[in-house]
Amino acid sequence: MLKINTLLYLAIALFLTGCTNNSTTNGNENYLAKIKVANWFIGNWQDTSTQAHLHENWKIENDSTYTATSYVLVNNDTVFNENITLQLRNNTLSYVVRVNGEPAVSFDFTTDTNNVIVFENKAHDFPQRITYTHPTNDSLCASIEGVDKGKYRKELFLMRKN
Repeated sequence: MLKINTLLYLAIALFLTGCTNNSTTNGNENYLAKIKVANWFIGNWQDTSTQAHLHENWKIENDSTYTATSYVLVNNDTVFNENITLQLRNNTLSYVVRVNGEPAVSFDFTTDTNNVIVFENKAHDFPQRITYTHPTNDSLCASIEGVDKGKYRKELFLMRKN
C-alpha cells in the first residue's frame, strides 16, 4: 500500500509541476510577443531621395531586444548618428534613443494598429512622438513630431529596404 501511495503522490507532483511550467512558458511567450509587433523593423533601410542619405539598420539582439544604428550622410560625411534600442522593460515596449553620444531618451510604446507603431515621451523637448509605418514589404516611413520652441513640427523619413 505504501508503494501505491508514493507513486500516486509522485504522479500528482509531476502533473502539477508540468502545469506550472506550461503556464509560465505561455506567460513568457505572451510577454515576448509584444516586441514581435515590430518584426518588420528588421533589416537595412535607407532614404536617398535628398542630398542627405539616411540609413537605419535594425537587427535582433535577443528575444526581448532589437537594436538599430541610424545615421545621415551628406557628401560621404556623417552629419547625424544615433543608436536605438527597442526593448521589453517592465512588461512594456520602450524605444530608447542615444543621439551623438548624448544621454539616452526613452519613448513608451502607445499604439500598434495596421502596420503603424507609435512611441511617445510628452516630457521630451523634441520630438515627443515617434511613429513608424510599414506601407509595403520594402518600404518604411518614420516620423518625428511634436512642439519645438513653441511651434508644432513634423519630419518624415521615407525609406526603402536594401
